[in-house]
Amino acid sequence: MFSDLYFNAEAGDLLGVEIMIMPAPSGYIALLQHAEGALHQPVLIPVEVRGSQISFTIPENSPSALAPGLYSGALSLESLRVRGPLNSPKYAPQDFELKRGKSYWQ
Repeated sequence: MFSDLYFNAEAGDLLGVEIMIMPAPSGYIALLQHAEGALHQPVLIPVEVRGSQISFTIPENSPSALAPGLYSGALSLESLRVRGPLNSPKYAPQDFELKRGKSYWQ
């Protein structure tokens, strides 16, 4: 589980991203949830894992509300560092560092 979700008490908002990567019959999938004040719908997306490197694509009109496009990252013992979308003419790439640990919801 990788997360930077947190509650901003001053604004009363939930902010951040949470990703849980798990094995699936055809490789790996991720349960991804994103919040920007409002909590968005969690989504399941296919993930390509090669050693410590991962990549996934957020489709257009995803209920996650993350910018659509290709995201790429690196896993470590402490965190998941992700950058994306990498191939979008509309959105500038953002960097996320999600700490390894419990879900915000635990």
